Amino acid sequence: MAPRRVGAVLISKANDTRSIENSIASSAIGTAVVVGKLTATGKYKAWDPTKEDGTQTVAGVCYRGAGTNEKFLRIARDAEVKAAELVYPDGQLAAATTGLAALGIIVR
Repeated sequence: MAPRRVGAVLISKANDTRSIENSIASSAIGTAVVVGKLTATGKYKAWDPTKEDGTQTVAGVCYRGAGTNEKFLRIARDAEVKAAELVYPDGQLAAATTGLAALGIIVR
C-alpha cells in the first residue's frame, strides 16, 4: 500500500485547533491510522481492539505520521474523515466507525 498523503483523510473539522491535538507516539504511526492511547504512558499507537493496554479504545486518527516518541497531530474530536483513507485492523471498519463516532468524528 502506498503511503497516505498528509491530510487526505480529513474532510472537515471544527474551527481553530478544537479538532486536532498534538500527541506523542509510543511507536511509529502512519498517516490516517486509527489510534488508541496507552494507559500506562499516555502515548498513542495504532488502535488494537484485541489488546487490554488502553489501545483497545479508539482515541482518534493520526493526521500526520510520526516515529517512536515523536510528536504527531491527532484528529481528536468534532471532524469528518474519509472511510477509504482510514487505516485500521482488518475487518474492523464498523468498530472503528463506532469508536470514532463516540469522539464526534464522523466517518463518511
